[in-house]
Amino acid sequence: MNIIITEGVEGFWYYHLSKPETFNRSLCGKRVMITNLPLSSWGTVTHLNEKYCKDCEQLKNMYAIPLPPQGSQHCDICGVLKNGKHTNLLCRFMNWIDRIVWGI
Repeated sequence: MNIIITEGVEGFWYYHLSKPETFNRSLCGKRVMITNLPLSSWGTVTHLNEKYCKDCEQLKNMYAIPLPPQGSQHCDICGVLKNGKHTNLLCRFMNWIDRIVWGI
């Protein structure tokens, strides 16, 4: 099962982990909103002084998925790219929003 980084609604830069199908609730049960942070950035602290949920950290191993083979195309959100396209509808939508808003 795949997991994604989500941001808590109670404050800024407080991150949780969620399952893509229930992206409005974190693994620890808190209300969250979707972000476009890659899972590989979990735990990174910058000048924003990000915080990461310790409960989600403990629960993440229950939902961990094996890493894709090295050299294969994959996405940190949906996990798989087929012919360079995202397979998860939510991931496709978030990438579409990024292209419109940020010109990515």
